[in-house]
Amino acid sequence: FVNFVKAQISGFGELETDLEVNSNRITSLINSDLSWYASARYYNDDDTAIGTGPMPPQVGRATTIHIIWRLTSSSHEINALKVSGKLPAIVEWTGKTRTDAGNLNYDTTSREVTWTLDELNKGVGTIEADFEISITPTFDELNKIILLMQGAELTALDKDTNGKIELDGKPLTSDLEDDPV
Repeated sequence: FVNFVKAQISGFGELETDLEVNSNRITSLINSDLSWYASARYYNDDDTAIGTGPMPPQVGRATTIHIIWRLTSSSHEINALKVSGKLPAIVEWTGKTRTDAGNLNYDTTSREVTWTLDELNKGVGTIEADFEISITPTFDELNKIILLMQGAELTALDKDTNGKIELDGKPLTSDLEDDPV
């Protein structure tokens, strides 16, 4: 945004004049409108099962669910983009992954899933990272909503403003709030 004040003076008292006064221009840089979405899904947008096993999950039986991270490009180029979230002890990483861009990794020690992209160009559209997890509920989880992933975090650098972007995601549960079915 470029802000300034402009005044047109046509006279002062009996003195007629045609004077224009301009203030200094102040340029305010605003970070990108990068959009990020996280969801846990058993079904895709076409109502086709992408998960396996019983739904709702049953005690002693494995159910696989997909975690989807979706980025929508912004008005600026984004650099050093990183999305990361931790899996609770009950959740198993299956190793099945898909990404439109960047690298998706899992650290078995910290139980952290990380998606990194060196750059996200403006106007690219929507890109996704998708990874599969598995849960096998015990009697302790009977009739309970299971935490699948703690709230993930996104950090990035806006190339145009040099501003840091930080976005927090919501925790994902076996309630599958964003699942179409």
